[in-house]
Amino acid sequence: MDVVAVFNQKGGVGKSTSTIQLADGCARRGMTVLVIDLDPQSNSSTTLSPTNPKKLNYTAVTLIQRPDIRIEECIYESIFPGVSILPMVMKMRELEIELWRKDTDLIAMHLGRISVGTYDLILIDCPPNLGKLTLMALTAATHYLVPVKAGDQYALDGIEDLEATVIEVKRAKNPNLQFLGALLTMFDGRKGVDKVTETRVLETFPGMVFDERLPESVKVKEAIMRRVSVFSEPNTAVAKSVSRLSKEFLRKLGYEGFADEGENE
Repeated sequence: MDVVAVFNQKGGVGKSTSTIQLADGCARRGMTVLVIDLDPQSNSSTTLSPTNPKKLNYTAVTLIQRPDIRIEECIYESIFPGVSILPMVMKMRELEIELWRKDTDLIAMHLGRISVGTYDLILIDCPPNLGKLTLMALTAATHYLVPVKAGDQYALDGIEDLEATVIEVKRAKNPNLQFLGALLTMFDGRKGVDKVTETRVLETFPGMVFDERLPESVKVKEAIMRRVSVFSEPNTAVAKSVSRLSKEFLRKLGYEGFADEGENE
């Protein structure tokens, strides 16, 4: 079972959108996917949860606060077939002190208790910082993926801090953590500034950038607002892009059979 942390300390780069679209795309190729939302902004939870996350009895907050809770009690079927969600609610003020009492192994420990075969893939939506929740995600992950927003002149600021954090996690807790690649998000190839960002990203992560770019598209925003899949309109450019991205993503993880399922190209 691969666990992929979608990770960048910068906000607004498309972490939640990448997580949601990859989960949906991989599930449509036959994978059973769990999304763990560790971002207190709760964007993945709001989109995927069957009801308002604030109305749910158990969430990621419960998992952190109560050592007796079983992770299965905090997981719900999402609005997408084949995708489950462990939601987060925005309670950082009451979590701050509690978090620093917890070991960064907490999420890894809970994942280790999930029965083998329950999920094919786990995606963790990380918060936009290098704090304790991010460290918990990286400690639990087998891989990490870095979304980078196209057209942002500051897109690669902080990459040294990001890489230093990964090195420390690998040294102290998770020596097998692997970099899956950088993903350009909100990309429009017609824009010169986006092409400049693309060149910089290719130079910064040589050989480790996804071929597919997650496009800038009003269809993505509409789907999220309506809480429907982009595949509800399967012939749109964005649906085809998400399909190709999920195929490339699964191939990078070594799931060749799943990568060839459910073609929508």
